[in-house]
Amino acid sequence: MRRHRLDRRLLTALAVAAAAAVALTPAIKSAAGASTNHQIFSFSVREDRFDAFDFLTESANRNNVDWAVDVIFGHDANINKVKSAMNHGCGLSVCSHVGYTVGYGYGLFESKMHALFDNGNGWEWDRDGGMKTFPCGFPDVFHYRIYAPYPADRFYNQNWGYYVVGTTHVDHKECTGEGPDKWSGRSEYAEGFLDYEAQYFFGNNHVAYDQVNIGNGENRQEAGHWWENDGRASYISVY
Repeated sequence: MRRHRLDRRLLTALAVAAAAAVALTPAIKSAAGASTNHQIFSFSVREDRFDAFDFLTESANRNNVDWAVDVIFGHDANINKVKSAMNHGCGLSVCSHVGYTVGYGYGLFESKMHALFDNGNGWEWDRDGGMKTFPCGFPDVFHYRIYAPYPADRFYNQNWGYYVVGTTHVDHKECTGEGPDKWSGRSEYAEGFLDYEAQYFFGNNHVAYDQVNIGNGENRQEAGHWWENDGRASYISVY
């Protein structure tokens, strides 16, 4: 696998954003639950449709939303291929992190969320626990989940090739925080971090930040969730 140093300006920007994440932590209500204010809709590309958010359970309603879809792995992607590559080729097992990236090496026991889609054969659900950069207990852990029809574990259309869709977020003090000091969210920041990691694994020219206008943007806090998403998804080409 080709390894390279990443843009120093991006590293600096990420460090500044990480500091801001702590300094600007809002007073989020600590009650568990999802938002009641989302506008639920599906996004279409050729014959495929998928909901613009994933859900806590197999129920597509605004009281059950988890996170906005904000990343698409395309060209020749499938779920296992993406997860293996993003973990330095170690698949679902934890391995030593190398080079200038963290990698997403933790995911065997993460809580599963649910995505609803129709790839031309009718609506169906998929679920995924996703992968994290670190185990629970670290102050800020980056977490992504990806979804696709089973058993192929990938979509296909002529626009995006073989692809999967996903969500990103940060878990802040998930196991150590209490009350307003414990939250999940900041998807836009988490999407940028995933793009930074993906440059290492797939190449700088294969990562297009905010390429696809899904239209699911919002910026607010509620019930331990910090929704921060501009409504545009990154497109990452997998080879």
